[in-house]
Amino acid sequence: MRTSCPICKSRSHKILKTMRFAIPEYFHLPNHYDVVVCADCGFCFAATEAAMEDYEHYYEVCNFYSGVPEESEGKLMLDQKLAGLVEKVVSPEDSLLDIGFGAGNLLRLLKQKGFHNIFGLDPSEDSVARIREEGITAYLGSVFDEPDGSLRRRFDCVLLIAVLEHLLYPESSVRHISDYLKEGGKLIISVPNYADLFDDCSLIANHFNQEHINYFSPVSLDNLLNANGFYKMENSDANVGDMGTEVLAVYCYTSNKRSFERVKDDVCHKSIAEFFKRNDNLEKAIDEEILSSNLYASSLCTRGGGVQCENVSLLKTHASEHEYKRPVYIWGTGAYTMWLLTNTLVGKLNIKAFIDNNPTRVGKELDGKRIISPDEIEPDIPIIVCVMKCPEKVADQIERSGITNPYYLLRGTHREGV
Repeated sequence: MRTSCPICKSRSHKILKTMRFAIPEYFHLPNHYDVVVCADCGFCFAATEAAMEDYEHYYEVCNFYSGVPEESEGKLMLDQKLAGLVEKVVSPEDSLLDIGFGAGNLLRLLKQKGFHNIFGLDPSEDSVARIREEGITAYLGSVFDEPDGSLRRRFDCVLLIAVLEHLLYPESSVRHISDYLKEGGKLIISVPNYADLFDDCSLIANHFNQEHINYFSPVSLDNLLNANGFYKMENSDANVGDMGTEVLAVYCYTSNKRSFERVKDDVCHKSIAEFFKRNDNLEKAIDEEILSSNLYASSLCTRGGGVQCENVSLLKTHASEHEYKRPVYIWGTGAYTMWLLTNTLVGKLNIKAFIDNNPTRVGKELDGKRIISPDEIEPDIPIIVCVMKCPEKVADQIERSGITNPYYLLRGTHREGV
């Protein structure tokens, strides 16, 4: 288990919450971990039992980013902001490497803006093959690999976008990143800002899931980068819609390490604790929604309203004595659904199958049930839409595709018939 702080190496920490998910076996990842705060430097991270080879398997084999090229509005906004930041700090002639580029949308955007000396590095064969088809040079590899001799000290700029929060050993990855850069080269980095969750009403799986295991703030990010030869040039927090608040920062690399003083982060763990309190209430609200939606087909629930009960803990105990007999489809197989299956009454429903648009998920299993495409939906069986971002888009797809099944948006409104 990862018990020492990835930044200061202290083994002293406090548990903030234990996260539990219905993780598919083929992920090779544990179904739980503790969110902890380091007692010495204040960095918050996941004390996970997963090993390096588990995450390597996950990102090589379970790559879901290349399967659906369409991005959310928030991600598109972030890419535009990042592209503008790149234009400010490097020229189109400079060599640029995007590490962990995933779907490759930022590389495409930079190519459209006239950057012609751009490269990508990613552990997914699918991602590498897709971006190569579009004329962008990409290499198959991990941020933890030693750079190939031809790539060492080659680049004027490295992009590390939405990557560092995923890495089991962020410090060693930063050291390898420096090997790609020329002296004085720039590192443009983006991570979620976990010190700014006080007013964040997004779902828990948006920030705490099987992938996000480092919870950075501007303070902890500086602590990590400063210790490895990087000093900050520019920083701006960007609230970008459904992506939450990101820390966007530009660092400059120097082989002549400067002295620095590590600053203790006293804010991030408070922000996270407040976020967890709000999501505890959300669990109760979802359970009440399930029990009042006629999806729970037993003596406890009647059509047109179900049971009203303020003591949801008692209601869950009582409900566990009965069966959720009516078969339903669950539309969505991401971290939100994995969280719902373990932490709410969604896991008690009689799930016939899961539905997903992503072809890289179809045919696999979640919680012992098959994942199907929308084309395989049988008529009349109710659909519960469990999509973390923009469930209305799924509702629109259902309407446009002529699917006549009654459906229910778990965080929205339902159509008559459910």
